[in-house]
Amino acid sequence: MDILLRMGFPMDRAEKALTCTGDVSVPAAIDWILSHKDDPLLDVQDQREYLVYLCPSGPLLEKIEEFLNKTVETSGRNGAHLHMPHITMCHASLSAFIFCNDGPGAHL
Repeated sequence: MDILLRMGFPMDRAEKALTCTGDVSVPAAIDWILSHKDDPLLDVQDQREYLVYLCPSGPLLEKIEEFLNKTVETSGRNGAHLHMPHITMCHASLSAFIFCNDGPGAHL
């Protein structure tokens, strides 16, 4: 962020660029800003909708894996067993609760 600000980019654009590029690098953020310079919504401060994926670890993961193994034993393998256990927090009735202002992902 500091580098982008020292280069003269406004804070709002720097935050949006870092957020949209996953904060992978300053060059990626600069490329994003420059490629969106003609975007009429670039400086709009609307809320954005995010999909949040939570991947369990530690004791919770162990319990989930234990549960999945039990379901394979009792019911057989199905589509739920194909992917790492995860929680997807996105549902039409809950979408109002998944909005936040643009900003660095680490602060969500």
